[in-house]
Amino acid sequence: MSNIPEEHKIDDDTVDGYIEKLRKIVDKSQRLEYGPGGIMEMKQTIADKELEIDRLQKYKVFAIMIANEPWELSYEKIEWQRNWWSKLARGLVKELENDDE
Repeated sequence: MSNIPEEHKIDDDTVDGYIEKLRKIVDKSQRLEYGPGGIMEMKQTIADKELEIDRLQKYKVFAIMIANEPWELSYEKIEWQRNWWSKLARGLVKELENDDE
């Protein structure tokens, strides 16, 4: 026999009800964290978007560098400049493609 006063005793049905409520709470928290649209999926989506922003930022910086380059007037210098920027652009695209893999 226990020494628990009668007003503090809980019957088995009440305990089972509390356990069932706790199971539902745990299940809901796990779905919110790991289920579709859950916190972990949102964190991955945010990380993916941050990588995309970084990639686009590199293209923006590259475009600004080209836009700020002074114009060349001789054909040879224009051709050299075009080839140089083309080489850098291909390198940037290749670098960013490798980052995606």
